[in-house]
Amino acid sequence: MARLRTLKNAVAEMKNQDPQSDFNLHLLRKLITLELIPVVRSGKKQFVDLDILENYFSADHGISVEKSVSGIRPVGAKQSNAQQKLF
Repeated sequence: MARLRTLKNAVAEMKNQDPQSDFNLHLLRKLITLELIPVVRSGKKQFVDLDILENYFSADHGISVEKSVSGIRPVGAKQSNAQQKLF
Protein backbone atom coordinates (compact mmCIF):
# COMPACT_ATOMS: atom_id res chain seq x y z
CA MET A 1 0.00 0.00 0.00
CA ALA A 2 1.25 3.46 -0.89
CA ARG A 3 2.31 5.78 1.92
CA LEU A 4 0.68 8.94 0.56
CA ARG A 5 1.36 12.20 2.38
CA THR A 6 0.55 15.83 1.70
CA LEU A 7 3.54 17.85 0.58
CA LYS A 8 4.04 19.46 4.00
CA ASN A 9 3.76 16.11 5.78
CA ALA A 10 6.15 14.48 3.30
CA VAL A 11 8.75 17.16 4.03
CA ALA A 12 8.21 16.62 7.78
CA GLU A 13 8.70 12.84 7.38
CA MET A 14 11.92 13.36 5.43
CA LYS A 15 13.16 15.81 8.09
CA ASN A 16 12.37 13.24 10.82
CA GLN A 17 14.54 10.69 9.03
CA ASP A 18 17.41 13.16 8.59
CA PRO A 19 17.15 16.27 10.79
CA GLN A 20 20.32 17.79 9.27
CA SER A 21 18.84 17.66 5.77
CA ASP A 22 18.16 20.86 3.85
CA PHE A 23 15.19 19.22 2.12
CA ASN A 24 12.30 21.68 2.03
CA LEU A 25 8.89 22.31 0.51
CA HIS A 26 10.32 24.47 -2.28
CA LEU A 27 12.58 21.63 -3.47
CA LEU A 28 9.72 19.12 -3.39
CA ARG A 29 7.49 21.43 -5.41
CA LYS A 30 10.30 21.97 -7.92
CA LEU A 31 10.75 18.20 -8.36
CA ILE A 32 7.00 17.85 -8.92
CA THR A 33 6.97 20.70 -11.45
CA LEU A 34 9.82 19.05 -13.36
CA GLU A 35 7.80 15.79 -13.27
CA LEU A 36 10.63 13.96 -11.50
CA ILE A 37 8.32 12.98 -8.63
CA PRO A 38 4.74 11.85 -9.42
CA VAL A 39 1.91 13.49 -7.53
CA VAL A 40 -1.69 12.50 -6.83
CA ARG A 41 -4.15 15.38 -6.83
CA SER A 42 -7.42 15.34 -4.94
CA GLY A 43 -9.24 18.63 -5.01
CA LYS A 44 -6.77 21.28 -3.92
CA LYS A 45 -4.48 18.83 -2.14
CA GLN A 46 -1.43 17.13 -3.60
CA PHE A 47 -0.06 13.85 -2.30
CA VAL A 48 3.28 12.14 -2.85
CA ASP A 49 4.24 8.56 -2.11
CA LEU A 50 7.01 8.51 0.51
CA ASP A 51 8.48 5.31 -0.95
CA ILE A 52 8.92 6.96 -4.36
CA LEU A 53 10.39 10.07 -2.73
CA GLU A 54 12.90 8.02 -0.72
CA ASN A 55 13.84 5.95 -3.78
CA TYR A 56 14.42 9.13 -5.80
CA PHE A 57 16.96 10.43 -3.31
CA SER A 58 18.67 7.08 -2.83
CA ALA A 59 19.18 6.55 -6.59
CA ASP A 60 22.10 7.86 -8.64
CA HIS A 61 20.74 10.21 -11.30
CA GLY A 62 24.01 10.84 -13.07
CA ILE A 63 24.32 14.32 -11.60
CA SER A 64 27.79 14.86 -10.30
CA VAL A 65 28.87 17.75 -8.17
CA GLU A 66 32.23 19.07 -9.25
CA LYS A 67 34.24 21.49 -7.18
CA SER A 68 35.73 24.34 -9.13
CA VAL A 69 39.13 25.65 -8.10
CA SER A 70 38.79 29.11 -9.60
CA GLY A 71 35.00 29.43 -9.47
CA ILE A 72 34.78 29.77 -13.25
CA ARG A 73 33.86 26.78 -15.37
CA PRO A 74 35.84 26.02 -18.52
CA VAL A 75 34.29 27.25 -21.77
CA GLY A 76 33.65 23.71 -23.06
CA ALA A 77 31.92 22.49 -19.88
CA LYS A 78 28.15 22.71 -20.13
CA GLN A 79 25.46 21.54 -17.75
CA SER A 80 22.75 19.16 -18.88
CA ASN A 81 19.18 20.45 -19.17
CA ALA A 82 18.17 18.59 -15.98
CA GLN A 83 21.02 20.17 -14.04
CA GLN A 84 20.16 23.66 -15.34
CA LYS A 85 16.53 23.26 -14.28
CA LEU A 86 17.37 21.94 -10.82
CA PHE A 87 20.01 24.49 -9.98
